[in-house]
Amino acid sequence: MDGVSGRPGVASSGTQPPATATSFGSLFNVATAFAVTQAGYSLQGYWIWYTGDVNQGKDPQNCGLIQITGALAGSFVSGSLATSGTLSSGWNYVPLSSTLALTANTSYLALWALETIYGPFTQNQFGSGQPYAAGITNGPLMAYSDHSGSNPEPHNNNQGEFGAGDFTTTYPNQAFNSSNFWIDVQVGPTPTSGSGLLMVGLP
Repeated sequence: MDGVSGRPGVASSGTQPPATATSFGSLFNVATAFAVTQAGYSLQGYWIWYTGDVNQGKDPQNCGLIQITGALAGSFVSGSLATSGTLSSGWNYVPLSSTLALTANTSYLALWALETIYGPFTQNQFGSGQPYAAGITNGPLMAYSDHSGSNPEPHNNNQGEFGAGDFTTTYPNQAFNSSNFWIDVQVGPTPTSGSGLLMVGLP
């Protein structure tokens, strides 16, 4: 959760990603709630964790972005969909075909639509007394805590939604035991002609 140089961290202050996939019992859409605290930043892509478990599958995994518009509502952001192709064990970077401008101090959900009922799952991460009880801050990138933590507004982190719903239209709004589903975002300054990009990530 404490990544630098554009990659997720090794969780020096929290739990390592799980070595094996967990069964959710049904298809599952998972999400990380985040915001950028400064203007002029764009989403570059996603980092997702593949456990290497055959049950999790290695088919293309869909990632996308929902802008949160209310306590129980959200809207899919056009142009945010990315497909990773075949995954390898560990962290996988899923780039967008083009950068996507983010509005400062606006809540977003970075979504990962699991294509099997298995995925990475670590409980007790974002609540009171847990490693990320205050959420996570990495430069201009900020992830929320759960409601029992100290930085919960306006939404829990992480969230999910059971069932085979279309994540481009369905808002994941379930939280379970302050869990981490190991999806990260990578952002950088919105590029101008001839400029480079400085990337930061959460997971």
